[in-house]
Amino acid sequence: MFRRPGVRVRCRPARARAASAAVAVAVIASGVALVAPAAQAEPGQQAPRAASSSPSHASTFQSVGTAVAYDSTAGDGPIQAGEKRGLALTGLPDTAHRALVLLTAHDVTARGRITVRSGPTGGAIAKLRFPAQGSRSTIQLVPVAGGQMFVKAAKRSAVDVKVNLLGYDVGAIPATAKGRPAVAVSHGAWAAGATQSVRLAHRYGTPGRKKLVAALLRITTRRAAAAGGIQVAPTDATSSAVAPILPGQKTSTIALVPTAPTGDLELAATVDAHVRVELIGYVADSDGPTPSAPSPAGSAAGAPAPQEVAPAGAAAVAVQYALSKVGDRYVAGAAGPDAFDCSGLTMAAWAAAGVSLAHLSYSQFDQTQHISLGDIQPGDLLFYLGSGVHHVTIYVGNGQMVNAANPGAGVVLSSVDEPWDVQHLTGVGRVIAAPDLTDTPPS
Repeated sequence: MFRRPGVRVRCRPARARAASAAVAVAVIASGVALVAPAAQAEPGQQAPRAASSSPSHASTFQSVGTAVAYDSTAGDGPIQAGEKRGLALTGLPDTAHRALVLLTAHDVTARGRITVRSGPTGGAIAKLRFPAQGSRSTIQLVPVAGGQMFVKAAKRSAVDVKVNLLGYDVGAIPATAKGRPAVAVSHGAWAAGATQSVRLAHRYGTPGRKKLVAALLRITTRRAAAAGGIQVAPTDATSSAVAPILPGQKTSTIALVPTAPTGDLELAATVDAHVRVELIGYVADSDGPTPSAPSPAGSAAGAPAPQEVAPAGAAAVAVQYALSKVGDRYVAGAAGPDAFDCSGLTMAAWAAAGVSLAHLSYSQFDQTQHISLGDIQPGDLLFYLGSGVHHVTIYVGNGQMVNAANPGAGVVLSSVDEPWDVQHLTGVGRVIAAPDLTDTPPS
C-alpha cells in the first residue's frame, strides 16, 4: 500500500498554492497525460495562430503551438452516450503516430467520462472525468492513426468535445512528454514591444538543450487596454503569436513552443499588459526503444531484447483489467472498483483472473515466483524499494507497466525504463495461476 515516491512530476502530488496551479501527471501510451483542470481558454477566447511547426533541432516532434483541431459543435454534434468516435484533427498529418492535445469536455448531459482509446478497436489508455455541469480539460500525449484520435463516451452521458492540437510526433522512436507543477518563468507588467529571454534547458527539472524539444506553457494575460497577443519563439527564429490579449479580460492559454538549440525562448507582448508565463511541462527527445521492439530496463548493455509472448489465459485477463483502470484514482487501502493503491491494483487485476493475492506488496513478493527482468512477460509483477518491498506494479508488455502511483497521479501507464524504476527495482515476480495464493509459502 506504499505510495511510490515522486519521479520528476508524474508520481509526486504537486504542492501548488491553488488547485488551478497544479498539474497532476499520469503516463499513458508513449508519453504522459497532464491533467490541467483550469487549462482551457476563457469563454469566448479566440484561438491564437499556431507557432512555427519546425522543431528547434533534429527531432521528429513537431510543435504546433495551440490550434483548434476538432470541435463537435461545429459539425459532428455531441458524442452520444456509449459512442466510439474517431476525431479527425485538422492540421494532424496521416503520418503522425502520437499527438499532444488539449481535450476539453463541455455541455455534458450528466456526470461521466470520456475514454481515450489506443485505436479504432483498441482498449482504453486514459480517462477524462467530468462533472454534471461545467467543463473539464486534460492535456494528453495520445496515439493517433490516419490523422485521427479515438475516444468513447460513458454510457450515461452525451458530451461535446473540443481538441486543441499542441504538437505531434512522426518518428518511430517517440518523443517523451513530461509534466511538472506550474512554475512561473516570467511575470509582471509588460510594455508593448519589449522582449524577454527565458532560459529553460537544465532548469525547472527540464533536460539539457540537446534533448529539449519544446516547452509547454500556460500564458495568462490581464489588465490590457487594447487587443493584442503574446509572441513566444525560439531565440533563433521568427516569433509567432501563441496567446491572445483581450482588453479588460483575463485570458489563459496553453501553448507548446519549440525551443532554440540553446534551450531559450524569447517572449514579447504586442500591447501593454500584465502577463504571467508558467512552465507546466516539456517535450524531449527520447532514447527509449521503439514501440515495436521494446527492451525492459535492466538488460545488459548490448544484450538482445527478450522475446515477449502475448499474454494468454489468466495473465491476459489480469493485464486487460489493469489497463482498463488507467486514469482511476489512487486511494490508500483501496482495491477497486474505481480507486486503488499499488498492491490493491495488482490484487484486483489477478483476482479478475481468479487468482487471490494478499493486499500487501511484500506479501505479494513472497507469493510469486522470482524471475530475472530479462524473462519478464505480461502479467508479471515488478517490486520496488529494497528488502521490505514497499511498492508493486504490473507489467503489461511493450516495456510498460500499470502503476497505482499516488494521489496526484492516480493509476498510470508508464515505462519500466524510467530512471527511478531502474534504480529502485527489487525484483520481478511471476504469479502462478493457482486457485488461491494467499497462504502459499514462497517458492
